[in-house]
Amino acid sequence: MLTVAGIGVGDLGRLELGVVGDVDDVEVVAGADPNPDARDAFEYEHGAPAYEDHGTMLDEADPDAVLIVSPHTLHHRQALDCLERGVHVHLEKPMVTDVDHAHELIAAGEERDLTLAVGYQRHL
Repeated sequence: MLTVAGIGVGDLGRLELGVVGDVDDVEVVAGADPNPDARDAFEYEHGAPAYEDHGTMLDEADPDAVLIVSPHTLHHRQALDCLERGVHVHLEKPMVTDVDHAHELIAAGEERDLTLAVGYQRHL
């Protein structure tokens, strides 16, 4: 069973977690968002705890992977926190707002043999 959590559980984050949660052998175990309404909606829809802070969520839920669907200016810190804890990361586009941050995340994932993926639904 692959356990997945979400950072940024607004409408799009909850939608993506719903799709992921429908996959066999995947369980959505937690979410994090500073918005209390988003947290309430996540808990109602997914039956899992939601946290105000992603660090607390990572410590308490200990997911295998995280979907990050938060404002892109927050992606670097959130993704790095996940990778440093040994958690695979899927970032919604854009990856980060600084090229050096992109290189740092790639290196962090490679050093730990973790997947770091960027979602982009309009490929062609």
